[in-house]
Amino acid sequence: MVSVETDADPQANFAKFRTYALSPAPASGSRPLSPSSFAALQSSLETGLAARGIRKASNPSFVVTYHADTQPRTNMFLIPSWGWYGGTGRGGYFGAQPMMSQFTEGMLVLDFVDTKTRRIIWRGTATGLVGSQRENQKSIADSVRKMLEDFPPEH
Repeated sequence: MVSVETDADPQANFAKFRTYALSPAPASGSRPLSPSSFAALQSSLETGLAARGIRKASNPSFVVTYHADTQPRTNMFLIPSWGWYGGTGRGGYFGAQPMMSQFTEGMLVLDFVDTKTRRIIWRGTATGLVGSQRENQKSIADSVRKMLEDFPPEH
C-alpha cells in the first residue's frame, strides 16, 4: 500500500505546461533508482502525462526530477495473552506480549520544475514498503498513477 500526497504552486499557470522531460539522474543528495525501477517511473510518467495531453520533448516547458530514499523502520505492537485459570474452567487475560517487526520504508518524490523560472511548480510524494524488485516496480507505477490523479491541479 502506498501513501501519496501532492502540492502545487498556486501561482503557476498549468495550462502553459504541455511538454516535459524526465531527468535521467536523481536530484543531488538522492540515491538513484535501480534500472528496472527507473524504467517503471519513466513508463508510468509517460502514460500518465500523455493521458493529460502532455508529451515528452527535447525543449520542455517543465522537467521532472526525482528523489528516492529508504529508511529502516521498526513497528512495535502488543499481542494480548489469554489463558485458562488452573482447574476453574474460566479463561482470562494475562497481559500482553510485546512484538516487533522490522521493515524498510521507501519514499519517492517527484518535482515538476518550470524550465524558465527554475521553480518547483508541483510536487508528488509517495511512501510505502520496499519489497522485491517486481513489487517495487508495481509500487512506483501505482505511486505515479495516484500522484497524477491530482495533476494538473485545480486552483
